[in-house]
Amino acid sequence: MQYDWQTCLRIVKEPGTAPDPVRLAKRLAKDAVDVQHTEARWCGAYLLRELVPVLGQ
Repeated sequence: MQYDWQTCLRIVKEPGTAPDPVRLAKRLAKDAVDVQHTEARWCGAYLLRELVPVLGQ
């Protein structure tokens, strides 16, 4: 999954605007439980929390 820079900036500011939020959530879930990368866990957990309203629809 690769996005252009502008799309990435938009997703960080408003995660619900991701082109495919379900696919992004699956990828972030893997990062959120990665025991070797603290930054990936933090970022993945934060973005997943922000995606919850979109995923629940």
